[in-house]
Amino acid sequence: ALGGRRNVEKHGYAPRGPLRKLLAAGRDFYRAAVNLPDSKIGWYPYAVYNGWKLIRSWRPDVILASGLPATTLLIGATLARYYRIPWGAELRDLGRGNHYQDGILPEWRARLEDRLERRVLGSASGLITVSEPLARVLRSRYDLPVEVIENGIRAFTVRAERDWPELRFGYVGTLLPQKGWELLLNAFAAVQPEFPDAQLHFYGGVVDP
Repeated sequence: ALGGRRNVEKHGYAPRGPLRKLLAAGRDFYRAAVNLPDSKIGWYPYAVYNGWKLIRSWRPDVILASGLPATTLLIGATLARYYRIPWGAELRDLGRGNHYQDGILPEWRARLEDRLERRVLGSASGLITVSEPLARVLRSRYDLPVEVIENGIRAFTVRAERDWPELRFGYVGTLLPQKGWELLLNAFAAVQPEFPDAQLHFYGGVVDP
């Protein structure tokens, strides 16, 4: 191991100190230079090939591609263009202007992604996203129909009962340094005075800053 046996035994395989910063810089450059539009691009030729095989035996009326990852949208656009089938793009997060990526991508890479996104989404027949604020952003960029289909439950009311046997909060997803997930912890802390036995469960991954 790069850090030496004792360091690995104590801290695991993640390098520490200057070596960690050097490897992180190399990783970030590789991602920016090679992974366009994202790290799933290696899947692109295989997905397109299998899409071709499927459409030869069963021709759909419309293709719906859901992202992120953005590679899925590129796949949908490629198949739609090849077979002249209308397609729609569902964006559960924005590509350009995604605040999770603010300050992460170098300027040249951001400009490249901007051009690619305009080309791909501009070929769609319509767009779908998960909230009205995101829909407004997309409408400002593209002269296309934009519809909103929200994630999960749109609205509900719950009458708090003090004799509930337990109260559980679940978080399903990835914790990112930019995500501001302290809001979840603050919400959980706010109910603890009334529900001291409340539990918070986390299912997902954590991305190192």
